[in-house]
Amino acid sequence: MKRIVVAVIMLVAVLLTACTPVYNIEELEIDRDDYPGWYADLRKHGGYDYLDVHYSGSDKSEPMEKMTYMVFESSAEARKYYNFWIDYCDDSSEIYEKGINWFITREPNTYDVIITEMYYRDQNVIICAKVDVTTYSTLGDSHRTDNSELKPYVKNNHTEIRKTVLDMLE
Repeated sequence: MKRIVVAVIMLVAVLLTACTPVYNIEELEIDRDDYPGWYADLRKHGGYDYLDVHYSGSDKSEPMEKMTYMVFESSAEARKYYNFWIDYCDDSSEIYEKGINWFITREPNTYDVIITEMYYRDQNVIICAKVDVTTYSTLGDSHRTDNSELKPYVKNNHTEIRKTVLDMLE
């Protein structure tokens, strides 16, 4: 009986993996007429390729405009990068909070600035939200940007955020 249950679980896992779409990220781009101010740039980091989708307009009033998005070819690639990045952050910085598909960390290797960033993986997209940024200058000045409202926004809307980002790409 146990063998049958294991076989059924394995079959379902294989079928779900086979149904996962694969995106050719080298051919995707954003239509600037439909989405002015939005950009998608192919990036390579740690042996991983992804599209860096971000808004570069001057007025970032909407939550979607305040975040960046890493679009991978597949969910498996996004999961591998997510695991790589959480391990790197855990080794070289500090993880403040952690959930099943998300974590909040101090951005590693930053100087004169403390960036607290949330990473949320939803299938093939990793949502990156800077929830707090504090900059320092040699003159003793500091400036803080509090985006703490992004944490509950991402947790409550990650599926819609992912769909919106993928809809921008053609």
